[in-house]
Amino acid sequence: MNSLRKLYPRFSFVTLFIVLTSVLLVFSLVFVQNQIRSIQDTPASTAIPTKTPTRTPMTISTPTATLTATPIPTVGLPPPSQFMIPCPFMPKHPQLTGLETGLEARIIAPEHCYKNFSTRTPIPVEGVFSGSLDDLELWVLVYTRNWEDRLFYPQAPDACAGAVMRIDERKGQWDTFVRLGGDGSELFDIIVAAVEANSETSQLLREWLQDTCDNPESDLGGLTASALLRVEGQIRELDTITVRTRPQATEE
Repeated sequence: MNSLRKLYPRFSFVTLFIVLTSVLLVFSLVFVQNQIRSIQDTPASTAIPTKTPTRTPMTISTPTATLTATPIPTVGLPPPSQFMIPCPFMPKHPQLTGLETGLEARIIAPEHCYKNFSTRTPIPVEGVFSGSLDDLELWVLVYTRNWEDRLFYPQAPDACAGAVMRIDERKGQWDTFVRLGGDGSELFDIIVAAVEANSETSQLLREWLQDTCDNPESDLGGLTASALLRVEGQIRELDTITVRTRPQATEE
């Protein structure tokens, strides 16, 4: 009997533990079942859209390259000669304009403002040009600034030969000779001009050269600006230099 009493407290504790454990287990099972049911009864949630929308491919339009046409240079021709060298005197002849042309020409020798030319010796004049000579002629004229008449004098290597200058179209070069005359220490404008071929102005220049050939001893006057410009659009000066002859005393 006493032994049973000694075991009873242990027996009561074990029984109580088993009962409590069973109760907790039952409650746990019930809780789990309820959670499963609540999950099954909850409708499926709508998927949240992404905040970054699908990127529409960007169409990059490549603009058609509209290039501003660069003007074709006139074969490296320099600016007009009178702007290249500082000089105390500038051209003062009446301007010969009117002919519309894309032809360009420059005088490269002698230099603008040269001051020591002879009044007796023919002077070589050289230059370059760019553009087509179709239906055009190049002429060199001398304008007498210090003479009372102040006229234009057509120039040529030989007035009786017909050709007014030598032209190398492949190289874009030209050359001729001029004669200045006078008493020395005088200013002259040397002009290269484009003239419409077979025009009245061209015929006027050629007739003047022919008169010089036919009358070598006569002192023919030059041509006025009004005569050269009488028919509009037949002549245009392209470049000009101004030179001076040396004093007559040094010619002796």
